Amino acid sequence: MGSFSRIVNADTSLPAGDLSRLLAAKPLSLLTWSFTLLAIVIILDYLILDDVSLGVLYIVPMLPAAVAFSRWQILGFALFLALLRSVFVNATSPTDAFLRFLMGLLAYAATGLFVEELVRNRRLILHHSVELEQQANLRREAESHLKALAQSNPAAILTLDEEGRILAANRATAELLALPPQDLPGRAIASHLPVLADALSLRSDLPTFRTAAQCQGRRGNGSLFVAHTWFSTYSTPNGRRLAAIAVDVSDEVREREEQNLRQLLLNNKIVAAAVSHEMRNVCGAIQLVHTRLSADPKFQHQDDLRVLNGLVEALSQIASTELRLRASESLPWIDVNEVLNQLRIIIQPDWDDAGASIRWNVPASLPPARGESYGVLQSMMNLAQNSLRAVAGAAERRLEISASSSADTVIIQLTDSGHGVVNPSRLFTAFYTESGHTGLGLYVSRAILRSYGGDLRHVPTAHGAAFQIELSTARHMAS
Repeated sequence: MGSFSRIVNADTSLPAGDLSRLLAAKPLSLLTWSFTLLAIVIILDYLILDDVSLGVLYIVPMLPAAVAFSRWQILGFALFLALLRSVFVNATSPTDAFLRFLMGLLAYAATGLFVEELVRNRRLILHHSVELEQQANLRREAESHLKALAQSNPAAILTLDEEGRILAANRATAELLALPPQDLPGRAIASHLPVLADALSLRSDLPTFRTAAQCQGRRGNGSLFVAHTWFSTYSTPNGRRLAAIAVDVSDEVREREEQNLRQLLLNNKIVAAAVSHEMRNVCGAIQLVHTRLSADPKFQHQDDLRVLNGLVEALSQIASTELRLRASESLPWIDVNEVLNQLRIIIQPDWDDAGASIRWNVPASLPPARGESYGVLQSMMNLAQNSLRAVAGAAERRLEISASSSADTVIIQLTDSGHGVVNPSRLFTAFYTESGHTGLGLYVSRAILRSYGGDLRHVPTAHGAAFQIELSTARHMAS
């Protein structure tokens, strides 16, 4: 653009500002100037007709006219100027007059076309410069928006070069790594989030990839944390790059593990209660046999009988530690709709893979209930898994999950289209199974729900199997 401006200025002897004003002038003004100059040239040519040839001056009216005219109009105007000039030419012969006319036509046309080309190029350059300026403004605006988005994001966002050094990062990255923001550029990420450095260490001929990973990180002060990262690699002329987003999930992991541990302890207590119950039944039978043998004079002084009596008493004491589950008044409130949404996310893929369908008939808003979301979710997952096994060989593979509420309870029912229950009376008996599994699933599920003040029961149906989960509502608990 600067080179072209110098060319235009050199050819027209006009400053850049005057040239811009000339290009912005209205065509009527330009034509007025052109014909005014033409009139002056004609008057001068008429006054000094016999002295000097002023044919070169006819180029002057062409200059402003070429700015306003198109190419065909320029050629027509050049023809007009050549004819007008021939009026004032003192030709010695017709051939001389024709040659003078032809030379004038070529000169005027060439001048007009040259000026028109310069003006057209100048206008194109101005138009392109305006477009470039607009694109630059849009790019700066987009960059400012992206920078504001990255800086305001609570997740750590960073980019790395192929050596695993930080190129750019937001404020959340400095907070996550416990480092001053000015220390981030150029810092190696391997000592903080090694999974990102490992991703860059893969072969450079591998295609661009993106993935997510959970890893252990280390802050600048040496403390450890658990981070969930999303990252992708890309190529630039300066080498491979990696863009990553990292979130500290230490609190979530700790809470989940603590919840898992609490649920494991509860399940162990429930299983222990079931084993204790069975042991007490066995001890009762042994005690009965021992009593009968003790009544027989032949066995009253047998040492083996006294040893047996001691074992029976020891087993009875162990069995007497049976767990008694009571609903705790300190149980939290749970959002039943949220628990059902979690159930849907967990079980839907397995049912889709099995070619089975799940029909959900759940109100948009259910009252909160008391209990622990993990325990309620585990009970429903156990029922859903039993239903999935039950419908495996059925012609219609379907599970319907419905929910309703009353003043003091929330009821969730799971109904499948499987083969049904052969012996409903023994469903919730510990170690009883019809499917070859441990036989503790329904027993534990009901014990968990009863510990929350709820219940689990089998609902007789003509086809398939139906189970109903009952939870106490928060309103009922508060009352």
